[in-house]
Amino acid sequence: MSTKPYDQAFKYFAEQDAESLLILLGYLKPGEAAEIEPLPLELSVSTLLTDQAYLVKRGSKQFIVHPEAQIAWKDDLLERMPDYDARLWMKYRLPIYSNVLLLTRKGLPKPVPHAGIIHAGSLKIESSFRVTKIWESSAQQYLAMKRDGILPFIPLMRGSYEDLEASVKLLRAVKDKQKQRDLGVHFLMLGGLRYNRADLLEMILEKGMIPLKEFKESSFYQMVLDEGREEGREAGREEGREAGREAGLTKTLLLLVAHKFPALDVKAKIESINDAALLEKLYKQALEAKDADTFLKRLARIRKR
Repeated sequence: MSTKPYDQAFKYFAEQDAESLLILLGYLKPGEAAEIEPLPLELSVSTLLTDQAYLVKRGSKQFIVHPEAQIAWKDDLLERMPDYDARLWMKYRLPIYSNVLLLTRKGLPKPVPHAGIIHAGSLKIESSFRVTKIWESSAQQYLAMKRDGILPFIPLMRGSYEDLEASVKLLRAVKDKQKQRDLGVHFLMLGGLRYNRADLLEMILEKGMIPLKEFKESSFYQMVLDEGREEGREAGREEGREAGREAGLTKTLLLLVAHKFPALDVKAKIESINDAALLEKLYKQALEAKDADTFLKRLARIRKR
């Protein structure tokens, strides 16, 4: 499984709230009695890793649910899914139900395949799977369930901006503060696939869900920096790494300023700073500034250097 932030959000969901995930995928109904046991990620036949698989006991029936979350469709799923499922069958000898959970429409073929086949000489392995398109799910339906683990996925569902605000309200109601912050970061990362990240960040920070100092240490902040580095590489500059770092810091600083001082229009001034060290210093000063005037003075001093 990839270590990208989007995958981390799904991994958190899969580990912390398996019941909600299985409801989202349609294998359980809200309130339905079932025992759910997460299975080891590594299959003993090899070091191949699944996203997550569950042993579900519902009445006298037992079966395995194997979901794979994808930010975009990848054709290699047509080989990976039967590979995973065959190994799960060999290890557990139970019915296997597989599901591809798509977070965006990127790369989606027409028609969408629902089966993968491996041909290996006289051996043929075929696996059918459901495809869950998150954008077709009703945000209001899942908001009504009030399941914390699903909240970071609400921005990707079929719904309105009011539904987005309702999900933030439910996030604020999470009593466990660490859980609230974790869910908030995943909300930002996944929501950024559809909405403006600056708007989402303003909603989260305004509600006090993620302290500004902790935000800098979050995986969301690191993702913005990584995207900036990628932009630097794509620009093909001689000092691509440094240019990328500058781009990442600039993005993150603009997000912070938009939250703390929404009336300020300093985008052009901040983008004119081409020194990563100065941008890092200005970010820290923005965190500490008590008002817009203080920040403007510090910005002016740094631009003179």
